Amino acid sequence: MCVRRSRIGWVAAGAMLAVAMTACGSSNGGTSSSPSSTGSQAKTPTGTPWVIGQIGSFTGPAASTLGEAAPGFEAWVKYTNDHGGIDNHPIKLVQLDDGADPAKSTAAVKQLVEQDKVIAIVDYSLVDSAWADYVKDKGVPVIGAILFNKTFGTNPDFFPVGATFEGIQYGMLAEAAKAGAKTFGFFSVTNTAAAQETIAWYRENTTKLNLGFTSPPLIVTMDYVSPNYTAQCLEAKSQNIAAVYVGAPTTQTLKVYDDCKKQNYNFTHVGNLYQVNDTWLTTPSADGAIIASAVVPIASTLPANQEFVKAMATYAPGVKYGGTAQMNWVAGQLFAAAAKAAKLGDSPTAAGVLDGLYALKGETLGGLAPPLTFVKGKPTTIPCWFTYKVSNGSFVVPPGGDKAQCQPS
Repeated sequence: MCVRRSRIGWVAAGAMLAVAMTACGSSNGGTSSSPSSTGSQAKTPTGTPWVIGQIGSFTGPAASTLGEAAPGFEAWVKYTNDHGGIDNHPIKLVQLDDGADPAKSTAAVKQLVEQDKVIAIVDYSLVDSAWADYVKDKGVPVIGAILFNKTFGTNPDFFPVGATFEGIQYGMLAEAAKAGAKTFGFFSVTNTAAAQETIAWYRENTTKLNLGFTSPPLIVTMDYVSPNYTAQCLEAKSQNIAAVYVGAPTTQTLKVYDDCKKQNYNFTHVGNLYQVNDTWLTTPSADGAIIASAVVPIASTLPANQEFVKAMATYAPGVKYGGTAQMNWVAGQLFAAAAKAAKLGDSPTAAGVLDGLYALKGETLGGLAPPLTFVKGKPTTIPCWFTYKVSNGSFVVPPGGDKAQCQPS
């Protein structure tokens, strides 16, 4: 049986430069599988606040995709504090925008660590490689969120909440192959290091992974800003490319879909949760798109995911959201699970959060994530993904789509 989530109304939310908040409210209790579900009795958390930071590229070239990370994580903070905090401790959030500028990002992270004394950082920055070594030296855990960055999966101080870089790329190839595609194209914005890494991965792996592709991938370059992408569509059409992944933010991806449809170029659309929000549901050319998701599909009816949906409606009404907001919510849930495991108490430390993360074994956060286990001193790679589709104005979870699928070892 398929599960659908229809379009909800929203408007673009402005990204914030810096926010510090504590919100207090109701109820206590909870379970490790859904850490912020703390019961129904009203209770204001009275313990020492725990300070965590969020760094993100909320403005800049990928704002149409990354901007919703800020309200998504704010919703988690407000919801958690309004439901008794974590073990009776409220969360204080310091949230900084780096605009995808490496120098600005490094300065912001140093502020979080040295001035704000955060005990963990939630990462949604395009340029986290600029400060990865710094936080590792400082012993502050980074929980993510922006898992197409290769810092997750290569740096042992970065703790992913779902599929890491290769898991997402493999998932998109696998879903294209399941749809019957024998040829694959990657439309890439090439002026970033991440794009170059992705191009190299597809060139090396598309035919090597034994998924049934009969030729190397077609790599088509594109700019962030362009009056149209007609030339790219015609190039792929001329080579009979059956499935295409557009490696670009939401706005540009949907423009490619529109321009290709105008050229009567029909192909299997594959994408990932970072690009997807409700604009896809009102874009006819996106109908039929197959999404590889790092965490459970946004349309899942699992209670842990419905908690997120309800929180967004309550604390971020009118804000657009999709996979980006959801990823930051799940990052908050991972922090909560680690904090509970560590019993942080009134004198929380980054070292304590690390101990809590290492204590988790096969943690799925109530089904939100693939099984999560972290080993001290070793980077964590997660080769598993979830699947959903865009169909007739709804997000649809196919049978088994809310169960993690994993790349064969």
